[in-house]
Amino acid sequence: MTTYTSSGYGAIALGALCSAGTAGILLKDIQHTGFALDHALSIIVLVVTIGSAVMAVRSMREGHLIEAGVLALLAALGTWYCMTATAGRTAETRLTATLAATSNNGGRERAQAAYDKAVAELAVAKARLQTKRDAKECSICKAEKLAVDDAQTAVNAADAKLQAAPAPVPVNAKIENVAAIIKLVPSVTASQTDVERALGLIDPNLVAIILELGSIVLWHIGLTRRRPPPVVQAPAFADIEAPAPPQPPPPGDRDELPAHRKQREAREKVVSFVDAYRREHGRDPEPREVRAATGLPRATAWRYQRAAV
Repeated sequence: MTTYTSSGYGAIALGALCSAGTAGILLKDIQHTGFALDHALSIIVLVVTIGSAVMAVRSMREGHLIEAGVLALLAALGTWYCMTATAGRTAETRLTATLAATSNNGGRERAQAAYDKAVAELAVAKARLQTKRDAKECSICKAEKLAVDDAQTAVNAADAKLQAAPAPVPVNAKIENVAAIIKLVPSVTASQTDVERALGLIDPNLVAIILELGSIVLWHIGLTRRRPPPVVQAPAFADIEAPAPPQPPPPGDRDELPAHRKQREAREKVVSFVDAYRREHGRDPEPREVRAATGLPRATAWRYQRAAV
């Protein structure tokens, strides 16, 4: 039974949190479009991608380079699929939201323009009336007063429509603010529109890639960090007699067969190398180091190393 250390459990928990964050970013558009087959495929590919990357790192540490390369390629292709699929869905969602916000804001802008026009016409009508009175061209100025009343009625109607219009909705306010900050850098020569377009392609894929890399590293740490075997100490009793050493087998028919003797010598060679390596480096050697030191086949060296641990 595999026993993990407390730091291993912590890494597993953080890896699961990063994986959940990655899935949340990749599937964010569900709230607008609903769950579809593309989302299910993204979940499957994400799980396969993270699992392949974790196994690729482990295979590389164990010296299985071809296997590690294939798994790394699978992880890279899975990452590419997730990023491109998410970018496409995000672009569609963002375009829909932009069109809705533009339509909403267009209605309010038209209402605001009508109100401003009515206010300007009212000011002109009042000025004409005041001019007539100052010049004493009329005493009552009925026509001018009627024009002022009509203009005031138009202002009231335009104001009612403006108050009934929906509140303005920001269009890509986050990207606009970030682009404005980037434009403050002296070395940035691109236009505001170009910066916003580039940010639209990067966001939110950059955060998803960061969380995915964190998932791979943390899952690998959590799944490969095992608790070291307990150290068995000799009992502290002086009066306990040590067991008698094993006696060599009698000569004759019970002599060790050559095949058995070869296996024993190979096993002792592996155990001796593992013990010496552990005392010198404080950890177990990698399988490729055992094979290089003993000259044994990979499967044989791995079996005896597992028995030694």
